[in-house]
Amino acid sequence: MRELGCRAVIEPLMFEQHVDTKLVNAMSQGPPVITTQEGMRRAHAELGEAVLATAGPKQMSMTVHQLMNDESLWQLHASAATRTAALQLADFEVAYDLRRALLRVSEEG
Repeated sequence: MRELGCRAVIEPLMFEQHVDTKLVNAMSQGPPVITTQEGMRRAHAELGEAVLATAGPKQMSMTVHQLMNDESLWQLHASAATRTAALQLADFEVAYDLRRALLRVSEEG
């Protein structure tokens, strides 16, 4: 995503399932990740400062604006996202592989 010029990932998660997977995958791309406070409440993983959680559309817009105009803030959250994703990604890949294997077994049996 960085090579495409993407400066942030916006995930306005509210009612989706697999919130952790969506956020960790977004973080692994490198740019800072912005979501809703509701999305963060539904996450099970410890994401810390790796994801910026906002209360609503206005705050989300202001957060995007801040990130685009403050290089040190952008770098802080991009680094946190990359670090946290590296720690979380292996666990999520194992869980995904396990779910896929269980689904395959249930479909065969």
